[in-house]
Amino acid sequence: MTSPNEESLGLVSTNCDRDFVPRVSYRDDPDENDHNDDDDDDDDHDRDERVLPLHARRETHHASRSSTPWQRLVCAARITIVVSIVGTLLVTGKSLFHVGEIRDESGASAEHDVAAGSASPRDEIRAVQISNYRAGKALLLNVHITHHAGTTFCDAMKQLGPAPAFACMRDDRDRDEWPPSLDHHRPWTRDETDGNAIALRKAYHFLSWEFGILPPTPLKDVDWESPHLVSVILMRDPLERRLAADATVEKYFGEEESRTEEEWWEFAEYEGSVNFVLTRLTPDRCGEKGEDTTEACLEEGKELLRRFTYILDVQCLEEGIKALSSELGLPRPHVKRGIANDSLHQMTTRERIGNDEIYDFIVKRNRRDIELYEWSKGLSLVKCSELTSTPVDDDLLHVDDDADDLEIGNVSETEQP
Repeated sequence: MTSPNEESLGLVSTNCDRDFVPRVSYRDDPDENDHNDDDDDDDDHDRDERVLPLHARRETHHASRSSTPWQRLVCAARITIVVSIVGTLLVTGKSLFHVGEIRDESGASAEHDVAAGSASPRDEIRAVQISNYRAGKALLLNVHITHHAGTTFCDAMKQLGPAPAFACMRDDRDRDEWPPSLDHHRPWTRDETDGNAIALRKAYHFLSWEFGILPPTPLKDVDWESPHLVSVILMRDPLERRLAADATVEKYFGEEESRTEEEWWEFAEYEGSVNFVLTRLTPDRCGEKGEDTTEACLEEGKELLRRFTYILDVQCLEEGIKALSSELGLPRPHVKRGIANDSLHQMTTRERIGNDEIYDFIVKRNRRDIELYEWSKGLSLVKCSELTSTPVDDDLLHVDDDADDLEIGNVSETEQP
């Protein structure tokens, strides 16, 4: 069927015979340019003929009313092709011609001033999630890898709205606010995500999941594309997080400032900290293979990070929190600063370890985590390298001595810019 606008656009003609007749405006014929205005009284037939040059009128007068079977066949084929193309454009090609529009659950158009065709699926999903959060219909969720400044981030988010009392994670103090139909397990499955996010949004605007231990179910199973979930993950230099101190690390390997060479080697060889982040992001713990961790394992980690609404780089965390607050329509929080050992934080990780062989060993074993972090900078909300002067966030990072579920067999230790 021909679209209502196809003939008016000149895409389809309803007369095959006419299509094979040369149609030239009389204005192109010098012999016709000097016609007399008195010809206005000519009948319709005369006016129709005047669209043709004089020498063609007699020859085409009859042709305009008849054509060969071959011409009719070609004409019909041409119409079929054009109609097919137009139909395809009308159904699937709208994004080629107009600015894309995304609608949140209320039916309102989400802000998305990206020319159609240039918006990625990730951008479109994020636009809906952000719009729903602003409308109070989406939960802000942080996946907190231990020693990734999760405590600092939680403190900032608590200033902007309700969140669970202990490190923004549920404990007994939250029994009154926590929806009675929900338990404390995490991560959620794909089927659970949307309903749980909606239920929790009625009590909180922000929630944190900390993973010092390995996630009991794969993080990839969460429906990170849910329109009712705005997800955030903070990424940090793996060598800096490796050197983060907490009570568990100091118990087994001594305090950093007084650690012996033997203790440093025990620290470096500890299996539970190998590719700490990648091991928690991937379902098969493939990062535990150290320097033998495959490229495929790294790609699994990248694929999961692409699904998060936001990635923040701890290297410029304060700027990242400000930018996130702006995107979500929130006021800028005050970023609390923890206690830092200035003498250590002014040194490089190589200087802090003080042994090149041990340092190179740690780098080699954690190379895939390092590659993942460097790659993640490209998706970070704020590109730290583009700032005029990159803030040093060592003193933003609280020691996670009371971190949820810390175990020496599963936890890794590190913090610093």
